[in-house]
Amino acid sequence: MAEEHLKISSSDLQLTLRSFLRPSGDNFIPQRSEETCEWIWSHPAFTPWITKPPSPSTDPHSRIFCLYGPKGCGKSVLVKSIAEQLRSRGKLVSHFPFWAGSETQRRFLDFLRSLLWQLLSPLSAQQVRVITSPLIADPSTNEANILTAINLALAASTTDFYCLVDGIDESLDGWNSRGQGCLKTIPSLVSNHPRFHLLVAGREPSFRTLLADSKLKIEVTEDCTRNDINKFIATELDHVLTIQTPEVCQLVLKSLQENSQVMFLWTTLILNQLRRCYTIEEIRNTLEQVPHDLDREYHRLFRQLMTRTRGTQAKPSPSMNRARILLTSILASPEPLTADELRYAYAAHVHNGNKLNDGLIPVDGIIDACGDFVRITDGRYHLIHASLIDFLLRSSDEWNLEDADIQYFRVERAAAHKHMVSVCVDYLELLDLGYPLTDGGATSLPTKYPFFAYTTELLPYFFVRTLNHGDRT
Repeated sequence: MAEEHLKISSSDLQLTLRSFLRPSGDNFIPQRSEETCEWIWSHPAFTPWITKPPSPSTDPHSRIFCLYGPKGCGKSVLVKSIAEQLRSRGKLVSHFPFWAGSETQRRFLDFLRSLLWQLLSPLSAQQVRVITSPLIADPSTNEANILTAINLALAASTTDFYCLVDGIDESLDGWNSRGQGCLKTIPSLVSNHPRFHLLVAGREPSFRTLLADSKLKIEVTEDCTRNDINKFIATELDHVLTIQTPEVCQLVLKSLQENSQVMFLWTTLILNQLRRCYTIEEIRNTLEQVPHDLDREYHRLFRQLMTRTRGTQAKPSPSMNRARILLTSILASPEPLTADELRYAYAAHVHNGNKLNDGLIPVDGIIDACGDFVRITDGRYHLIHASLIDFLLRSSDEWNLEDADIQYFRVERAAAHKHMVSVCVDYLELLDLGYPLTDGGATSLPTKYPFFAYTTELLPYFFVRTLNHGDRT
């Protein structure tokens, strides 16, 4: 087989390798709108990755760039646009998006196959034959023999190579175990090949370990994308509305700009539904409702959490329980909470007569449970989009229609406010306050106890809200 491989024509060789390596595509990712995705090229965390000349002495971490953000914030379109821009500049690029919609784009091995295909493209036919001959001769295809060929191809390359990996959260293989699996192979490639540049993109929980080690990273926030979303809305409005009066256009424009936040996905789904609206009333109703396709995305994220943590509704995992408690606290609070406020709210709820500090979780514990559902702005945690609030607060009847299998995460607003009354009271009861009014220690209490200011300021709010819901227990 190896001898035949060395003798076949270049065109037949390419066909054989395409069939063997099964390179992926990115056609399922939309093209960027005109004049969008340009902000990243001047971002101070991105420019060193794209402009710094490589050398054997260069810190490998300076050639790893991480892009992260919540579901639907436009990461995939942005990464695709970076790949296209790099190709237009004459760079060698591999763009691999993990994707739940394709069985050939779920595994780390799928990524390695696609990477090897791209690495072989600039090499001579003879080089390709030599590198791939052992691979074709071996009947088993595994990470080890593919990786051997990748290392040979990188060693044969004389120019920079940019590897862009998107959708880490869609990968069936873990990206958080330091020194194992993906996080053993990827850093080795970067360390051993000074011309190899890596970009990794996904939701924060899916690659926290790599993010912690990365020197170059960007969180996609509303500040990053606001101009792009506004341009996208302005461009699409000319095509989607069946009623083009100035009043209707202004109504839709104002609603989309105010409610899109960081979420391109919500904006896209609303615009798609507006195409089927033929009255002003239908347009108003569409702007007020959560798009059904977005509901299904939220459902999928909660199912992923259950699968990833091996929990069920009957036997919820610790991460599922933590997610429900934290999401309830965030939903009930009239303002976004800091990490410490969330940590102490959780600890006060679960303390069960033990020391308060026994229930304190690290920030990683918040991200592990809720990273797909929250975003952080100025150090405060809030849900990724207002539509998630509507999703979680729906009536039990609505949940039973399509979401009975994740109803464990359903939140009732009245129960959420009562939960926070209990949290605040339990926290205050656990404190050793002494006699602050007589010993002069009252002013130091907020400094001494991190959750004290929050509980004393907002306990009346939660108490009144609970009474308004008719619960006087």
